[in-house]
Amino acid sequence: MFNTCSSLTRVSKSSSSSDVYVIPPHFFEYAPNITSLNGTFANTSVYPNQVFTAFNYISNNTLGNISRVFAMVKAPESTSANPVVFNSVFQKFTNLTDINSAFV
Repeated sequence: MFNTCSSLTRVSKSSSSSDVYVIPPHFFEYAPNITSLNGTFANTSVYPNQVFTAFNYISNNTLGNISRVFAMVKAPESTSANPVVFNSVFQKFTNLTDINSAFV
């Protein structure tokens, strides 16, 4: 969907800049029955303290494929003291059938 999309990749020198686009909390609100996120955010950038609540709107029993969803993601400002964390992003999804290379 947004694989290598220049609007979603790092376009400024700091995540505090208004030039950085992050996934809005209500991004999937009108698409709760998505079945695949294959490669959706591959090759984009993520930042420390970014919250990934957009996935909460997707129905837990329809999503099956998260293959390469965050593959080759860049974390330009991640440090050992301030890492990018994908903690429990897909925990609620009980019907995942393809998680191949989701976070490569």
